[in-house]
Amino acid sequence: VTLAYAKNGHPELAAGYTMTVTEPYTGDLPLVLALAAGATLIVALLASLMITALALAEGRADFATLAAVGAQPATRRRIAASTAAFVTVVGGIVGAISGLIIGRLLNSLVNSDYPNIFVVPWLMLAVTLIGIPALTGALAWLFTRSRVVMVRRRD
Repeated sequence: VTLAYAKNGHPELAAGYTMTVTEPYTGDLPLVLALAAGATLIVALLASLMITALALAEGRADFATLAAVGAQPATRRRIAASTAAFVTVVGGIVGAISGLIIGRLLNSLVNSDYPNIFVVPWLMLAVTLIGIPALTGALAWLFTRSRVVMVRRRD
């Protein structure tokens, strides 16, 4: 849409000057970002839950000892949830820092017209650093058995 303003109210847009107003770009970028966020969520959940399962399997004898000395059954769930959340937070911090560095470098290479313009995706960072660890901890807490099967230790 091209508009030509008269002298009233806009002296800088007097006769002979025009102003062009265009619609903002609405491409496929939101869809691509949503797919990237979904893939990140799935990979982070699977990796951290797998690490949590391995840590719980490794600590089976320790959980039996805790149960033998009178620890509450929910202790195992709390340990699983905190392990999952911690692993996911550490992985999210490392991934976010490396992703921002790589994104900044690629932006300066690809966007040669405006190399200093870099937009930080705050929503994706918040999801990566807060949402995914909370979801992972909640899933680990929900799906971990409270009671541990008592085993006899051999020395």
